[in-house]
Amino acid sequence: MQKKLYFDEDANLELLDGRVVAVVGYGTQGTARAMNMRDSGLRVIVGEEEGSDYSRRAKGDGFKVVPTRAVADEANIFDIEIPDMAYRSAEVYNEYIGPNHKPGDVVVLSSAFNYYHGHMQAPEEADAIVCAPKGPGSAVRGQYLKGGGVPGLLAIHQDNTGNARQMGLALCKAIGFTRVGVMETSVREETLTDLLGEHCSWGAIVCLVKTVFEVMVEEGFDSEIAFYEAINESKLTTDLIYKFGMAGMLERISNTAAYGAMTIGPTIIDDHVKENIRLALRRIEDGSFDRAWRADYDRGYPEFKGLLDDIRQCEADRVGNAIRDRLQVREEGDFQVKNV
Repeated sequence: MQKKLYFDEDANLELLDGRVVAVVGYGTQGTARAMNMRDSGLRVIVGEEEGSDYSRRAKGDGFKVVPTRAVADEANIFDIEIPDMAYRSAEVYNEYIGPNHKPGDVVVLSSAFNYYHGHMQAPEEADAIVCAPKGPGSAVRGQYLKGGGVPGLLAIHQDNTGNARQMGLALCKAIGFTRVGVMETSVREETLTDLLGEHCSWGAIVCLVKTVFEVMVEEGFDSEIAFYEAINESKLTTDLIYKFGMAGMLERISNTAAYGAMTIGPTIIDDHVKENIRLALRRIEDGSFDRAWRADYDRGYPEFKGLLDDIRQCEADRVGNAIRDRLQVREEGDFQVKNV
């Protein structure tokens, strides 16, 4: 059975009257969500460490900034968006917010990861929900400014007031999700599907275009031509898939390209890939990924930083960035906030 979609008419922003929302963390998602909620008429403050780059940027954007250790004194809805540091989010919540909750408080996450793995647990007097965007912070903000939004997911982890669902829908409306549709899910489903999509789809796209580029260069072809063919055109065909579907994309490229894609593609992405994706799902579900990621976090991210640096310095990115600069791909109005 298809799940129900909730839209603007299903959510009531008046439920948020008199409430103060603290967006704790002003990275990619935090910036987008704080700005959207403020533009929707909510009272929004930002919880950040005094003197940090994030704090200075939030102040420059016109927000009242409160130290994270004091944010529980000033707000009653807490959107925990510490810049992509899953465990740091849990640590800040557990130390400064959870013990100081007041009856009727709401804690909100954009990913159910910390709920699912038990790294944070709201006390009985608070509701705990997930308002998850199906898109990066840049899209959350950009689509809102265009009058639209990105789709969202709502999961209820803890409903102690009996009003968590309606509060969650109101917050989704303020962020812009209900403009295009919010689907209700569970903490388990949101965690597993979110991570599996990120790990496998996003990871495979990076590895695939990088590898095709490398093979072209290793076979003696010009690196700039390799970039256009392996990476630049992948972006354009992905845009076609987004707009018209997979068959629609294939109908809009040359028949020669489509025939080759349909006959050769399955030899690259074969049944072994599906087996590997299922293994990735098991690692998320049984906590193996969580333990590995936590170990790297506890050491100061050496593996993460090393892997990212390898990709940053690879020839595909070096050549591509030079071309992007030449073509002025990056625009002044682009959402520039990064989490690394």
